[in-house]
Amino acid sequence: MKSALSRRLDLGESRNVAQQLATHAETLKAEKRTLHAKTKAALKGVLESGAHLRGLAADASFQEIDREVDAGFGNFFRAVTALAALYSGTRVPLTPELRALHDAAASLEDLLRNHDRRLVQLPYRDQYDAMQRMITTLQKPEATAPLAALGLTQAAARLAALTDAYGRGLGFLETRSEEPTAAIGPFQDALAKLLIHVTSEHDGDGEDDLRIRALLLGPYEDAVERAREADAERRKSRKKSG
Repeated sequence: MKSALSRRLDLGESRNVAQQLATHAETLKAEKRTLHAKTKAALKGVLESGAHLRGLAADASFQEIDREVDAGFGNFFRAVTALAALYSGTRVPLTPELRALHDAAASLEDLLRNHDRRLVQLPYRDQYDAMQRMITTLQKPEATAPLAALGLTQAAARLAALTDAYGRGLGFLETRSEEPTAAIGPFQDALAKLLIHVTSEHDGDGEDDLRIRALLLGPYEDAVERAREADAERRKSRKKSG
């Protein structure tokens, strides 16, 4: 049977949807909205299969990684800017050695010009993609000499390690333990059943059906829209860089 999901979600979006549906289930209960039998059973299945994902959303270890990523990328940008400013100026002439460092800093700044310094403020998936693009830039042959001259080779390696940890923490990369991503399949299977039953049992124009559809279908529909917008942005970025 064809899945009711128009798009499979990654771990980050699956967490978001699981958390929103748990909140919305409580809202429906508080508002005393009556769910039909199949929808009620399907929602129970979604809440049970999504419990592990909701727990992952509050995982302290990932929050620590997120903070380290924010600090690492922010400090790297600031370091390059500081070095470029340090090795510049005309009133006090630069020695040939300092001129070489100025040129190295200028080259690195130019390589990073197309990378948004606010990347750590982006949504998880967009941030991870932006981090990957920056690491790709820092691994280009033309970045090797400037990084070495400025003593930033290990700093760039640190950013690559942070990017890898961030991707694994969000489930965008295969993890050594498949336990985090293993929760996605059962949850999305349960979610597909919920979408089918909500659509078939609550397809009326009454206030209850409209409210139930908004709360139970909305989280997935919003997640799909975000994913499509992110895809469009990535295609646009690739065209610009190409």
